[in-house]
Amino acid sequence: MKDVKQIISECQNETVSELVQVLGIENTVRLIETFGGSQLYIPRLEMLTKNEYRNSMIYTDCMNGMSYRAVAGKYGLSEMAIRKIIRSKTEK
Repeated sequence: MKDVKQIISECQNETVSELVQVLGIENTVRLIETFGGSQLYIPRLEMLTKNEYRNSMIYTDCMNGMSYRAVAGKYGLSEMAIRKIIRSKTEK
């Protein structure tokens, strides 16, 4: 019987082949074991950095005394979203 690494390395699935090229066999196996069968959204890098910058600005505005309501209006988010961002920044 073939082992998992051999099966993956011989796999004809285009997505799996691309994962092996980018991540290598070991990490592809780990990814499949962890997320196999589920849909996974991977944001673009510029969105990660853009949101992190925005969240830092939100945190700064709140720490400088702006109300959650004012910050929410400024960034087009709900007050609940602002509270969540502030909580995530203070829990680090």
